Amino acid sequence: MAPWDSERFRLLEEWITATIQGRRPTLDVPFYIYLYDPAEELLALEEFSNLVKRLKRKNYSAEIVWLSDMMIDILERLRFLEAKAVEIERFERETVKEDLKRILPIELASGLKERLGEKEVEHCAVLLRCGALFPFVHVSSLLSSLEGLVRCTLVIPYSGNREGNMMNEVRESLKSYYRAKVI
Repeated sequence: MAPWDSERFRLLEEWITATIQGRRPTLDVPFYIYLYDPAEELLALEEFSNLVKRLKRKNYSAEIVWLSDMMIDILERLRFLEAKAVEIERFERETVKEDLKRILPIELASGLKERLGEKEVEHCAVLLRCGALFPFVHVSSLLSSLEGLVRCTLVIPYSGNREGNMMNEVRESLKSYYRAKVI
């Protein structure tokens, strides 16, 4: 993937602005996925933080949701980060991994529904650090669980390839969420 694409990012900002103004039809799923090179992670975080600031300066409703922070809060609440949990025997690790794959998507979706469920398309939420959720939560499954329940404009930046797929542990492509606009 090429270095940061300022023109493509400008196009994303135009589409977001048109969506929150009601000028761009979304068919009830105002979700945007912005792909970037993993080497550009810090720049991506800065660019999306600045995007939210620009939207707010123009008096649009916008916020950043740190998915990594949400995940840590969930793990603390469910006691996965306690000392005993960290000292899990090797044979139990696969069980814990499967538990996390089952529990985290449900808990994250629930938290996002609670936080964003009352907001309309005129509000923009940028979900940062979704890569921190992998391999326990896939963006496609998270978006599927939010469809119809979260109506605000969602922007999901993540590192991936041009097809909108995130790579798994053995470098195989994973299914992407077909209703989001991939940029």
